[in-house]
Amino acid sequence: MRDFNFFSSYIETKNTSKKNQVQMILISIGLLLVVGGFTAFNMYEANKLEVEIAGLKNYLESQEVVKKSKEVKEKKRKMEVMNKYYNIVEEMNMDMDNIDIIGSDFMEKISSTIPKNLFIKTISITIEEAEMQGVADSRVPIAEFEHNLKGLDLFKNVHVSIINKEGEESSNYIFAIRCTLKDVNNYEID
Repeated sequence: MRDFNFFSSYIETKNTSKKNQVQMILISIGLLLVVGGFTAFNMYEANKLEVEIAGLKNYLESQEVVKKSKEVKEKKRKMEVMNKYYNIVEEMNMDMDNIDIIGSDFMEKISSTIPKNLFIKTISITIEEAEMQGVADSRVPIAEFEHNLKGLDLFKNVHVSIINKEGEESSNYIFAIRCTLKDVNNYEID
C-alpha cells in the first residue's frame, strides 16, 4: 500500500521559496552591479569633462588668446565703421562719376584756345579750379591764351598768376594761369 504524505506540499514550498530567495538575491546583486557600474562610468565621464573644461578655460584666459580677441574686436569695430560710411562714399563716388568736368570735350575746348608759340607743360585740375603752367616765346601768346580761356563758358574767373623769364640766355617766358570752374558742386558729408 501506498503511503500518503500530507506534509509534502509544505516541504516543497519551503524548497521553492529558498530558490526564489536565491534568485531574488542574485537579481538584486546584478541590478546593483549594473546601476553601480553605470554610476561609476558617468562619474568618470563627468570628471573627464570637468578636466577638459578647466583646460579650455585656462586656454581662453591665456594672454595670447586675450590679445587676439582684442585684435578681432578692434577689427570688427573698424569694419562696422567702414560699413557705416560705405554708403555715403558710394553715393559720393556715383555723383563724382556723373560730373563730367574733365572729359575729352573739356580738354578739346582748352586745347582749341592755345595760340601758336605757347606750350602747356602741366595741367592740374581739382573740383573747384584748374591751374595750367607752360612756356611761351613772348607775353603776347600768354595774353591771347588768357583772353581765349575767358571766352570759353567753362570758367568763372581766369587769372594769370605768374609770368617770368625762363632764364637769362632764353627769351621764353614761363607762366601759370588759374581758372575757377563754373557750376562747381560741393559735396559734404552730413
